[in-house]
Amino acid sequence: MIIADRDAHGEAAAASLRESGAQALFISCNIAEKTQVEALFSQAEEAFGPVDILVNNAGINRDAMLHKLTEADWDTVIDVNLKGTFLCMQQAAIRMRERGAGRIINIASASWLGNVGQTNYSASKPAWWE
Repeated sequence: MIIADRDAHGEAAAASLRESGAQALFISCNIAEKTQVEALFSQAEEAFGPVDILVNNAGINRDAMLHKLTEADWDTVIDVNLKGTFLCMQQAAIRMRERGAGRIINIASASWLGNVGQTNYSASKPAWWE
């Protein structure tokens, strides 16, 4: 299992999985950056072979009332929750199509119900519901 994250939380998650007997590797990655996602998939395949299953579970929020929400915070949430999910799906799909098999699981959110101060998050996470 590959744990991709931007910081030490990912290494802690991978270490916890290894302690329970699972094979797990942490790879530092900003999924909003295409070149980093490409490198992530290459490193994952070097370590474990073809990617058969992708679980997109990344999600961040920058809570603020709409009138106080900065464009930078909006962009950060959209970059991770939408663009990052897209980039990971794209890399997985390229490889899975070559092999003729694979699964992509996107973890969305019930945030479409709306929460105070979560305009950006509520716009980004339910976009992957199908």
